[in-house]
Order: sequence, then structure tokens, then C-alpha cells
Amino acid sequence: MTRVRRTRVVVQYLLGYLRSIFAGSYRFTPKDLLLSLRELYWRVPGIELLAEKGGLLELCIDGVRFYWPKGTGREELAWLYGEIFYPSTVNPSSYQHGGCRLEGRKWVMDAGAGEGFFSLVALAKGAGIVLAVEALEQLKPPLEETFREEIRAQKLKLVSAALGKEAGTVSFCVNQEHFCASAVEAGSGGNKAVPSTTIDLLCQNFSLRENGFIKMDIEGSEMDALRGARGTLRRQKPMLAIAVYHGYDNALECRKIIIESNPSYRVEFRGMYYKSIPPRPYMLFAW
Repeated sequence: MTRVRRTRVVVQYLLGYLRSIFAGSYRFTPKDLLLSLRELYWRVPGIELLAEKGGLLELCIDGVRFYWPKGTGREELAWLYGEIFYPSTVNPSSYQHGGCRLEGRKWVMDAGAGEGFFSLVALAKGAGIVLAVEALEQLKPPLEETFREEIRAQKLKLVSAALGKEAGTVSFCVNQEHFCASAVEAGSGGNKAVPSTTIDLLCQNFSLRENGFIKMDIEGSEMDALRGARGTLRRQKPMLAIAVYHGYDNALECRKIIIESNPSYRVEFRGMYYKSIPPRPYMLFAW
């Protein structure tokens, strides 16, 4: 990010923060503001190409090796690396905060697995089993290659489906240049039909019970995914780390669904997303 662009974003953050004091649905703390400003000054590592294998590229970012489809945009991968691996002290999109910790979890669901960074962290933190849920069929081969050993050892299960409030088929819009922006489209506006499932069904099919953790970043489908998880929230009460910045009301709607499903949850918002005005929280945590 150039200095001029960064200055504009800082001004936008400050104006959004001041506006939130007097209007809007969210009240941000100075800590939220400072945390999100720190993200602007990340020095993300470069991407190293190690090898080509068929239609896949073996890449490395700061010692982390993984596979990615050849011919697909990969400029955002270094930034995605930072979102997963950088500590919560400088990272508003960190999936670990407060009572939501990965250590000692019997199972972890990586909803919106993408390039697999979060699954790598969960495995390193000792997760009993990881369910990597990813709707994009183009990402299935690289995920299979990245986690070849873990899949063979049954430490990771790859689920090729979208998450929703019910099982079936959904219309999916694939962004070929920026895979992380691909999303379920309302109605039939997408360019591909993909299978969908629910968190309740996955927990039932894979016998996932207590002591779980669900990470979720599925481009605005988080509310429907939570509606399909009401039984799991009520019975198993997994920890939840959910990206809620895709729409202004998403954080409030997600919190409502969680509390209605299980009133014993403690829910917190964290961070301040700057790319949209008025600002909204980056993350929701529940435990």
C-alpha cells in the first residue's frame, strides 16, 4: 500500500470511528481502532515458487509450504498468510482471541478452508481432527496435495461443499482472479451449482461432539451456516471464530442466531473493518 493510500485509509478509519461514537449499530473502542490501524503497516512476506507439479504450484511463504492452482491469481496469498499467522496483538482478523483458543481442541472445522493456512495452524496446535470445508472445486486438488499425509493419517477430512441452513445445491459465483472472494449467490445468480451441507450434518456424520472449534470465513454466508448449526450450538457448544465484515449487519445477525441457539454463549466483536463505511466489526468470537 502506498503512503498516500495508507494516509487516506487512516483518515477514513478515524472518521468512521468518530461516526460510530454518535451513530450506527456498533461502538468501537480505541483498542479496536488501533488494532485495525496496525494492519495497515504489516510487512507481508514474499511468495516463493518451489516447484510445479502437474497443474499445481508448490509455494512457500515464510517457511510454510502449500499448493495452489497454476494459472490462478496468487497476489493475495501473502496477505492471507498474515491474517492467519500474525498474532492477535497486531491482527484484527486473527481467529484466536479471548476464550477462543485452538490448543487442545478435539476437532476443528475450517469453514472456507481456501489455501489451507488455518487448517495447518489447527493441526500444529494439536487438533484431534480437522474438517477442511471448501466449496471451490478448483481448490480440492491443491488441498489434497498440501495435506496428503494428514489425509492418509485421517487427521484431516476434506469436505467439498458449501455450508448453508440446509443440505442441497446452491448457486455459486466463482471469482477466477481472487478465489477468496468467491461466494454463494442469492437465487440463481451464480455461475456454478455446488453441493451444500450443514454444520449439524457434518458433526453428525463425523461424530464430532464436545470440545470443538469452528472457524468461518465464507463471504457473507455465515448467517445461513449458523442456522444450519443450531443443534451443534445447543448441544456441543463449540468455540466460534467468525469473519463478520462482509455485510454491515452480519455481526448482529450472527450474534442473534448464536444466542437464540444457546444463551450460555459469551459473544464478543473485535476489530474495525475499514473498507466500508459505516465501519463494522472484523470478527465475532463466541465461547
